[in-house]
Amino acid sequence: MNLSKLVSPNYICFQQYLYVSGTCLANNLKIPVGIIETGAQIYLSTRSAEWKYIVHQGHKWFDYNCIPVEIIIRYQVPLQEELIEVFKNSLPAETENKLYQNEMLAIQIALNHSELFISEFKASSIQKDKITG
Repeated sequence: MNLSKLVSPNYICFQQYLYVSGTCLANNLKIPVGIIETGAQIYLSTRSAEWKYIVHQGHKWFDYNCIPVEIIIRYQVPLQEELIEVFKNSLPAETENKLYQNEMLAIQIALNHSELFISEFKASSIQKDKITG
């Protein structure tokens, strides 16, 4: 799957992470804004895994896997794989320049929030004693 095909104003996919804008959660997935904001406050105050989000350019981007199960059931939120398929199928054909810009946006967000990915990078890195010169 090409990373840049999953970047839009509402979705960012990087490795196994899918982030959805708070606006998209409210407008497209019909989760009430009050529930989203309450969840964001709980995440900040308790560092719970639920409602985990990052802030990029003043907007909250929620980790799709951290939306509470009761919210997913109550508001019939699609599974991550289903959402990705629907999103991929709805994308218009893009120019190479637009794909490059989207790729750079995903990379910039990953760099700005590298602490989220450090454990992933460490897990897949080659140990120094296995490298020969």
